[in-house]
Amino acid sequence: MKPALIVVDMQHRFGDCGAPILKNVVALMESFRAKGLPVFTTQHHDPDPQGVLYNWWQMPIEKGSTDWSLLPQIEKAAGTHAHRVTSKTQYDAFIGTELEAELKSQDVRVVVVCGCVTNFCCETTARSAFCRNFHLLFPHDANGAYSPEVHQRSLENIRLGFGPTPDTAAILGALQDAQVGAELHSDHVVGAKEEGKRTHSFERVQQLLEKR
Repeated sequence: MKPALIVVDMQHRFGDCGAPILKNVVALMESFRAKGLPVFTTQHHDPDPQGVLYNWWQMPIEKGSTDWSLLPQIEKAAGTHAHRVTSKTQYDAFIGTELEAELKSQDVRVVVVCGCVTNFCCETTARSAFCRNFHLLFPHDANGAYSPEVHQRSLENIRLGFGPTPDTAAILGALQDAQVGAELHSDHVVGAKEEGKRTHSFERVQQLLEKR
């Protein structure tokens, strides 16, 4: 099944949150680019002063502002690859956007969700992808939160009900080893560790990721 990468809100507003995961996010983008696989980058703004999200935070991101702009490393990683920037106004990157239609038009069945913030836009987008019948991979070290405790609770939710939370190296290795038309085998990722433990049942990953 064909995978796509969704890079959530790696913007200047969330720079402190994104800094620890930036290297891994860029590595994923470059790996997907090298394989000719779809990359979608979301960019959040808050246009509606009457909106619930706008009023909840009272710190709107204005389109065109520095806070709104993508981190330069993300811009560079995108390069000339035909990835798409999805402008969103909710935690959920599928609401009010063409993301679902774009994924389905390219026969994507698996989404790898990474970016900021783990427990807000990333988890919400991951849940929404699952509910739209996409298989999910949620790399634990390529999603960032402002609190390690909150990050871990979010990962527990994802692992329990939505999909595996491998490390970035496992996904990079799986993509690197995949051959044209060949499914991945479990030993491509079974060595991945998450805080010293085996990750969630990576025999399943052979069914989730394959080269187009």
